[in-house]
Amino acid sequence: MLSERMLTNVSFIDRGSKVADIGCDHGFVGIYLIKEGIADKVIAMDVGEMPLERAREHIEEAGLSDRIETRLSDGIKELKLDDKGEPEVDSILIAGMGGRLAIKILSDSIEKARKLKNIVLQPQSELDYVRDNLKEMGFCIKDEKMTFEGGKYYTTMKVVSGDMKALSEEESLYGPVLLAEKNELLFNFLMMEKEKFTGVVDSIESKEDFDPADSGYISVSRKLERVNKALNYYK
Repeated sequence: MLSERMLTNVSFIDRGSKVADIGCDHGFVGIYLIKEGIADKVIAMDVGEMPLERAREHIEEAGLSDRIETRLSDGIKELKLDDKGEPEVDSILIAGMGGRLAIKILSDSIEKARKLKNIVLQPQSELDYVRDNLKEMGFCIKDEKMTFEGGKYYTTMKVVSGDMKALSEEESLYGPVLLAEKNELLFNFLMMEKEKFTGVVDSIESKEDFDPADSGYISVSRKLERVNKALNYYK
């Protein structure tokens, strides 16, 4: 059984898709997609031979070696194109890695990426960097979901080729779809951030040698300001 975070990720895969799981780790996502009848074909891809071997073992144990292919690949570089120049899959999943690496994987194979019907991203960091770069690369965030697992908040994005409107700073940081729909989990996260930053600001301001020009104070005050702007969406 997949974790709640991974179930959220696969919920963005359309039924009947052909999917490449990038950074497949143990191969459990591909197994789930086939067993649940969500995907017609899965290619489990990883840059490392060791995780790919673990995936092969689990795929064989599940009796799905004829439905799930394993392939050594740096990102989607080894994704093949047919005679018409179309990718052999229509969807890819990139989850559990840093935001900069996720963007690098797309930018390194940008022409292939733009031909995909569906890209599911679950970056572990720098979500504002991811969203800003998606726009610059010609992608649009179609949907977003949040999960809370193991004491951490995770955001999953469904991305397609297309123009995306300019994002405000708070939309870039916290998600245009999540803010527009007044997502409850995001609200909880923002309130947690507000409490944290307010405590830091109050602590700094209470010091006898408090200097409003201090770079650390300016930085955390700015973070608090951005959180409050995001919370305005909930009013």
